[in-house]
Amino acid sequence: MRKERSGKVGFIFFIIFIILLIIGGEYLYYYVTNPKKDSNINNNNTKDYRIDKTKDYFYFTNEKVISESAEIYYKDVVINILGSEHITETLNKENAIYMSNIKYISDQNILSEELINYNNDNIYMVSYREYKTYKFDNYVSLVVLDYLYDCFDQSTIKDAKSYVFDSNTGKQLTNDELYTIFNTSETNIKNSIKEEIISKVGNLDTINNVVDNYEIKSLYVDDIGKLKAEYLVLYNELNYNDTTETEEGGE
Repeated sequence: MRKERSGKVGFIFFIIFIILLIIGGEYLYYYVTNPKKDSNINNNNTKDYRIDKTKDYFYFTNEKVISESAEIYYKDVVINILGSEHITETLNKENAIYMSNIKYISDQNILSEELINYNNDNIYMVSYREYKTYKFDNYVSLVVLDYLYDCFDQSTIKDAKSYVFDSNTGKQLTNDELYTIFNTSETNIKNSIKEEIISKVGNLDTINNVVDNYEIKSLYVDDIGKLKAEYLVLYNELNYNDTTETEEGGE
């Protein structure tokens, strides 16, 4: 974050807020809703749609350390559900591109003393990926989080996406289907996100434009059966990105 200082108090508060977000990482707000019960589902007659019956619905391969000090690790994901092989292939191709484009400090035209406090295993810049998996009842979810690491600014989250499956049918559920199952809507979630942003940034005129400056990136079902949304808050003026979860009512 490299902005000229302003004499306006509101702008100073804005800068302080952004710094706190960067230092603190993700801020969380929850949108709680429970799935509707479907009396037509007979759990005694469900089929196992896993490709490899000895493994879970999501598992990982090719794990290796990129930078232990910066906590950056590489691994491929396998979506172990029939019909999802193309998703596995796409995700791992994306991941391979990230890993083939690592930039190292030793290859940069920068004096070594400038990097003495930033040298994490010789990594100058890399895009990398983290995964979260969830299972509740017949819902299995994979959340994919994409980050950009550079040795000066550390890690910044850049994107998120998710894949939710009904393990009883092997079907990937769309956002509209999740809204129906959980008896909610995109509008309800967006309203909760706006309330959360307002509660975090206050009422300063300088940052009022932030309230509508976000994008819902993914929906998923967590381990206790709550529908959650990850959204990306975009601070265009400062090129700052953040991702958070949303759930109404608290834990």
